[in-house]
Amino acid sequence: LHGVLDMYGKEIVPFIYDNCNVEIEVLDKYYIYAVKGEEKTLYDMEGNKLLSCKYEWVEYYKGYISASEDGLKYGVLDLQGKVLVPFEYSQYFNLDKERGIFVMRSANSFSIKNEMVTTTLFDLDGKKLMHIPYDAILKSDGIYVNNGQYGRKRNIGLYDYNGKILIPPVNEILEHIEDKRYLVQERGQDVAYVLE
Repeated sequence: LHGVLDMYGKEIVPFIYDNCNVEIEVLDKYYIYAVKGEEKTLYDMEGNKLLSCKYEWVEYYKGYISASEDGLKYGVLDLQGKVLVPFEYSQYFNLDKERGIFVMRSANSFSIKNEMVTTTLFDLDGKKLMHIPYDAILKSDGIYVNNGQYGRKRNIGLYDYNGKILIPPVNEILEHIEDKRYLVQERGQDVAYVLE
């Protein structure tokens, strides 16, 4: 059985768990993630129990918890156990801490050959910011989207962080050159694209 002792030998997490890990938080704050059977418990370094839940899948990430009730649909909890993002997404989140955005993905099929991925962005309070009907990657100059299905030609475009389409997703290649200049390839032809 696993538990945690502090540097003086005092037990801060009881030795009742199947597994315990110390997770690093931003600004040198640490948390302890303990598992016993199906129950997952999060402690602070003083041994205070912050959250205990019985979700099938749980991952702690920078002050937030990605969880699943059934192993198929994922959502996001805060450290108080409040559901910020409902359990509706087929792929777990990542957190863009710099912009304060949760990125959730869903697929309309679990067969990879027919999978069309969509992306939904939420703020850190769980407010839905935008839904993008494509797979998306967040970068400093915008949100790169791809509406191509598995095994088909990629169709890449660019959104801004307000949901405005800057470059429609019809390009085989989209490359940021500098400032507001992009190189795109449409139907095999290289085209320079300058944003306003």
